[in-house]
Amino acid sequence: MDANDNSRRRRKRQLARPRDAGERIRLLVRSEQYHLSGHVVNDKIAQHDYLVEDIVDSILSGTIDKVERDERGVSVDGKKYTILGRTRDGLLHYTVGKIVSADDDELYYVITIY
Repeated sequence: MDANDNSRRRRKRQLARPRDAGERIRLLVRSEQYHLSGHVVNDKIAQHDYLVEDIVDSILSGTIDKVERDERGVSVDGKKYTILGRTRDGLLHYTVGKIVSADDDELYYVITIY
């Protein structure tokens, strides 16, 4: 595979990406292109406060409640998103995350849930 093939693939992915941040995040999560922070895994899931399915469901059913500047500057758009959504059980949860670049692609990085 040469550089032109990689460039074409990247351009095709960019064209297929929704411009709306909420839809872009849902697309990444539906495609299992997300990563849970150590805080979420070690503190929230390990203590049985949440299941991975709760996190995914709340993101997929949610809407962006707040947009803030990514103070660490690692997100692709310079922002982090607070999403308010419901689990399958109907419980309301906030998740905070950002879209980051990983291995020549994007993923949604979940910082916390509450």
